[in-house]
Amino acid sequence: MYSLKASIQGHYENTESIVYYTMTVRHLPSEKSWVCNRKLEEFHALYKSLSMKIPNLPYPPGMSMMGYINLYLWSPIPGLEIFITRLLDIEEIYSCEELIGFFDLSLHLDEFKSLKSECIYQFETRFPTHFLKCDQAVILAAATDKNTIHRMEQYLQKIGYAGSQMSLIYCISANNVWNYSTADLITSYEWSPELTILALGFDDGIVQFIRIKTELDHKEYELFQKRHIHGAGVKGIAMDYTDSKVFTCGDDSRLVISLLNNPETFSEVVLPFVPIQMRLSKQKDKVYLISGYKDIYIYDTDTLQLVKTLTIDFASYISTITITSTDIIIVGGRSGDISIYSSRNELLQKLCVNSEVIGICDWETRKVVVVGNKNGIVSFWNRNGEVVYMFQAHDSITAIEVNKDRLFTAGLDRKVKTWKIESLDFTSPS
Repeated sequence: MYSLKASIQGHYENTESIVYYTMTVRHLPSEKSWVCNRKLEEFHALYKSLSMKIPNLPYPPGMSMMGYINLYLWSPIPGLEIFITRLLDIEEIYSCEELIGFFDLSLHLDEFKSLKSECIYQFETRFPTHFLKCDQAVILAAATDKNTIHRMEQYLQKIGYAGSQMSLIYCISANNVWNYSTADLITSYEWSPELTILALGFDDGIVQFIRIKTELDHKEYELFQKRHIHGAGVKGIAMDYTDSKVFTCGDDSRLVISLLNNPETFSEVVLPFVPIQMRLSKQKDKVYLISGYKDIYIYDTDTLQLVKTLTIDFASYISTITITSTDIIIVGGRSGDISIYSSRNELLQKLCVNSEVIGICDWETRKVVVVGNKNGIVSFWNRNGEVVYMFQAHDSITAIEVNKDRLFTAGLDRKVKTWKIESLDFTSPS
């Protein structure tokens, strides 16, 4: 058993006006010490995660309404010092894996380095990658330029005066490396490996279908269909390869189901909300639509009738969702909350990471849930809701994906990385 001592030394503000608090951490009995920096929100996330396991923990400053108001009047450093000191005096706390990531134990102590994540391949994109799809044959990354300073160029290009690349698709396969650029902004993205078709949704309501060629000596891609389906930005795309159905939703509050081979045949329903994301169940019988708040609307794909509305108990709004092969619903929030629901919409578990949840993957071959957060941390959670490993992949993650053997991440550093995870037992905490 080990123990830690920590004290707050001060704070600094980075170029993005984010305040970090500097801690000196000392490990006992080795007497090794080091410095780490954490945002106030990370102290809050640590408390929320630990409080699910251990009752009556001390509060960090700013957790209550009065405490939040006090942050504008007094420095939180004395309160953080008291919180950390009291927390590390609790013996049961050292059985919790959250301490490993929060205090950077795996970076400084050999006994926490038995788990290994190795970046075996990376490439750089022109813009940050916000959409990432991978299978055993291909990596497809969509890099989008969300900087509004370029928008005037885009509008001028449409009337023939200028041009600007707003989005770039990068395809990496065993035989080909290529990219496809467009002057439109990609707002949704779906890949069907069975059909070898990539579907792109744009901010003007258009959906573009691209057939990907991964075989040697073939043209890399074929633009074979373009449809104006929505009156505003496309926010979700899903494809059912068994009968070539295409599901789309958009800022015009419509859910549309059309046929890939017959664009004129379609059905639609007007939604009572504006969706921000969409997911299709593995059985293709339900579609899950996220509103911009805390609600998930579940529709039957045959009747287009609303089956269930699921309200998520989060401190902030929903940021992402994934549906497993058994229709388990895993929801991530902007405050770092994660909730897991059964196929019958019953709450199974609550988890927490230290910043906004950017992406969630159910890594079935490893029996683990992989979470990427805005602070660039990738964490692995076993079926008992315990963190078994975490590491820093980027300064800030923008997308994550897995295939059978590998983990893929993208970040604001404009890099897409392929990771090999070695010596990792996901059945119990390390």
